[in-house]
Amino acid sequence: MTRAGRVCVAMLMLMAVCVAGANPCAAQGTATAAEVATVAAVVGGAELQRAGGGDWQLVVVGSALFAGDRVRTRPTSRLKLVFQDDSLVDVGPGTELLIESQAFDPATRQYRSTLRLAFGKLRALVSEYYSAPRARYEIETPTAVAGVRGTEFVVVYDQTAEHTDIVGIDGEVQVEGTLGVVGGGVRIGPRMASRVQKGRFPSAPRRIDDALFRQYLEGLDIVGTGGRDSLGSAHAAVKGSLLSPADSAEAAGGAAPKTETAAARSAPAGLVVGAPDEPVAARLSRDVATNTQPLLEYRLNPPGQAPTGKVRVGF
Repeated sequence: MTRAGRVCVAMLMLMAVCVAGANPCAAQGTATAAEVATVAAVVGGAELQRAGGGDWQLVVVGSALFAGDRVRTRPTSRLKLVFQDDSLVDVGPGTELLIESQAFDPATRQYRSTLRLAFGKLRALVSEYYSAPRARYEIETPTAVAGVRGTEFVVVYDQTAEHTDIVGIDGEVQVEGTLGVVGGGVRIGPRMASRVQKGRFPSAPRRIDDALFRQYLEGLDIVGTGGRDSLGSAHAAVKGSLLSPADSAEAAGGAAPKTETAAARSAPAGLVVGAPDEPVAARLSRDVATNTQPLLEYRLNPPGQAPTGKVRVGF
């Protein structure tokens, strides 16, 4: 799914919340004029503290966020925020984030946004507005500042080790330390990372392997909300494990459906995610897969027969 598509999916979810019966988007009354972001998805529970301090309160989908507000997630929860400038931020487990400021005015082409990551991990998908001259989008941690223009990246701050890791996903990220001197910044591209230890300049950009890249992304996926975790993933919803018993792989393959357990009968109504079932395609003949090859090759080499020679394709 393209970047524009991911943003549109998240915005459509937000619109659906706002037109529902109880509209949390309007709960702030006239204060919504200063709203800078909205909660688009919550998994596992998260909390919000309004600017100026006060008690932490439970976050719900549709909660409005303002400059100075803080959000935090639990060790097993996640959060997705949609900003007024069309940027998306996925907040990982065990994370606290301050929305320090945002100036978004398309009429005057003023685009400035600053977020502070106190600890934890987040993924930012920055909108194309920040490709404009003098636009500025920054995510700060106690040891680093990541500035970008229309890109996607991950920021992780480890409180214990006192270092920040910035990982590029798409586009370029300018990484600097919080030292009070000029210079020492680096630029990182896709699948590259830089670490900023407390009191030091950023390390030289390094390319990371697939295993480490997936590790950085772990805990940031919220299915169906416009991130990279949408229809192309291997989530249970895509594999078909959310189907009704009549449409399960067993029923489609002619086998008797599984006996419903007492726990399943007492489960709450609605969508319940279980262990993925074996897909129906796994029970089909391997010859079916040959239908995906070019027609000319299929005719010359029918299923089950080895190729007899070279195939010439003209254009």
